[in-house]
Amino acid sequence: SIRRQRQMCIRDRYQRSLSVGPHVVDLVLVRGAWRTTRGHVRMWQSIKEWATQNDMPIYPASSDTLLAYVSAFAHKCGPSWIPRVLSTVRFIHRRLMMDCPDTNDELIKAMKDQADTRRSTAIREAQPIDMMALEALEIAFGKWAAAGRTYQCLAAWFVLVGTWSSTRFDDLLHIAPHTVMLWDESLRLTSWRTKTHRSGRGVDYSIPNVSLTDVPWLRMGHELWRASATDTYMQGDFLLPCMVPHEEVAWHSPATLATFVAMQRTIITDALHLAGYVTDDRLANAARTTAHSMRVTVPNALSHAGETELTVKYQGQWKSTAMVSKYTRNRRDLAIASVRRLAADLRARRKTERVAAKDASDLSLIH
Repeated sequence: SIRRQRQMCIRDRYQRSLSVGPHVVDLVLVRGAWRTTRGHVRMWQSIKEWATQNDMPIYPASSDTLLAYVSAFAHKCGPSWIPRVLSTVRFIHRRLMMDCPDTNDELIKAMKDQADTRRSTAIREAQPIDMMALEALEIAFGKWAAAGRTYQCLAAWFVLVGTWSSTRFDDLLHIAPHTVMLWDESLRLTSWRTKTHRSGRGVDYSIPNVSLTDVPWLRMGHELWRASATDTYMQGDFLLPCMVPHEEVAWHSPATLATFVAMQRTIITDALHLAGYVTDDRLANAARTTAHSMRVTVPNALSHAGETELTVKYQGQWKSTAMVSKYTRNRRDLAIASVRRLAADLRARRKTERVAAKDASDLSLIH
């Protein structure tokens, strides 16, 4: 039957692909820009391993292989993942002069649109991290450090660094570890690629040595991070390693959006329990946080503290103050607070005027 012939053809192509596999990395690595090539090779190795485990053809990859791979992981990854997969597939097949599968499949486009929708919703509705949760992270960091719990310390440190620097997840990911310096009572970071700066010139971030508690988490975390990291990681181009909750740090692999969010929610929840700061609202806040919560938290807090739009703009490194309004949550609360301050100022002014009038009246009676 046609179905049987098709299955035999697919299995034959898979068997032939096994003899090609060991040479693909060498063939690809000798051509192209090294950073771009390395990214494609890493992605292709993941695709190849998955296809091999599922007995699907990979040299060349069939349209069914590509569709099945994207379908298996699309719901776990961000909107940039599918374009990266398609770019890698085109890159590898073009370099090895193989027939490329259909990367314009309508089902793949639909999955990309769904990922874009999920991401835009997550950004638009990103929940700021509760400031008491940040305090709990610092307290828990001190206790974990005393107990020698490296994973928990590093997880808390990465979340605190991202939050106080107000960086996007992708910006924090694209920081080369060797550029991170603790200098002049602040942590200096340089992201080699951001959402708005993709030319490779780099964008600088600084985190002052601040603490909501007496725990020197910034310095201690920096020392622990440098002591724990591998040499290969320190020479790499990503800051956030893969940190699956309650497992070892995978220094050789960069974090994904899904693994980072899972780690962030877990570490905040654990910190709230350890610090004794547990309430239903705080636990619910921790469960709703996303990777973009790091970007939102401090600008939102500055706005509600009455800081100027210019100050908030500089914290978020935005080009326009229009972004301040976008990243300020519960904006109605700002208006209510402003009315309260106005009423308090008017009451104080009227009180001053009444006291001055009474003093003037008493003085006239004396004379």
